[in-house]
Amino acid sequence: MEIYQKISGLNLAQQTEIMKNSFFFTDLLPLESMSRLIPNPMIRLNMAKMMGLKYEFHYPTENLIACLVWCAIFIFGSYWILRKRDW
Repeated sequence: MEIYQKISGLNLAQQTEIMKNSFFFTDLLPLESMSRLIPNPMIRLNMAKMMGLKYEFHYPTENLIACLVWCAIFIFGSYWILRKRDW
């Protein structure tokens, strides 16, 4: 819903620019943050070689932090459930 409200009524070039540069809270959900953390480097590497560019990759820090937080929630939640059930 939030994404649609930001890009409604704009042309395609403006929509892609907003999607590329804007921050959305849905990017911090578990599966989205993990998929952004592990991109497919071979496609980018081949495109950089074809164009003669230097390939540089950096990890998005907000997605790294989100993954660590979700892992901590999962581990402590699992521990709490097991402790509660096992006495």
